[in-house]
Amino acid sequence: NDLSPAANAWRTFFLRNKPVAYATDASRGTTPVWQSLANLDQAKSNYGAIVYNKAPGILKQLNYLVGDTAFRDGLRSYLHGHAYGNATWPDLLRAIGRTSGMDLVPWGKEYILRPGMPVISQSVEPGADGWTLTLVQAPARPLSGPAQWPIKTELLVVGTDGESRTTPLLLTAARTTRHFAGTPPAFVFPNAGDEAYALVQLDSASVRWAEAHL
Repeated sequence: NDLSPAANAWRTFFLRNKPVAYATDASRGTTPVWQSLANLDQAKSNYGAIVYNKAPGILKQLNYLVGDTAFRDGLRSYLHGHAYGNATWPDLLRAIGRTSGMDLVPWGKEYILRPGMPVISQSVEPGADGWTLTLVQAPARPLSGPAQWPIKTELLVVGTDGESRTTPLLLTAARTTRHFAGTPPAFVFPNAGDEAYALVQLDSASVRWAEAHL
């Protein structure tokens, strides 16, 4: 993407990975990215959208969580440290955790060991001194585990004057509320740049704006 921005590499990444990953992960038959197999022959049943499409999506989310430099340096450390050998997903997260200064194993348990995916619904409420955005997480299907995933995302806000701005946003609870000054916006989207691995349900005003500005 840096070498050839006109190629729209991240748009291609989205189209090739996210729709099929979301469709599978929201279904009753979804599985975790990592599964215990009794024998090597069972591995063939694991070669599907979760391994080949969801996994790149959650790695992109991990990259955004820790930052480009820490992610790259962690990958280098992981590849050098396990060259010509075997490694597991905790090895990868420990390597990136050392370069980022973060404990990433809890993150991995939610995205790698847990089946399913989050759905984020949003609401925008005007107030006397601005407006309030509420984002609520819920599993796409009622699977085991808490109602929330740790998500770092990019919030896009388009004002009624057409001007847009983005801001990083960390979701660590089932419900996240943020207050903003000024007039309520025309459009809000809490996954600009496709950094998060999550489906987003827009509020009705944002839907109307999107339909009018396709």
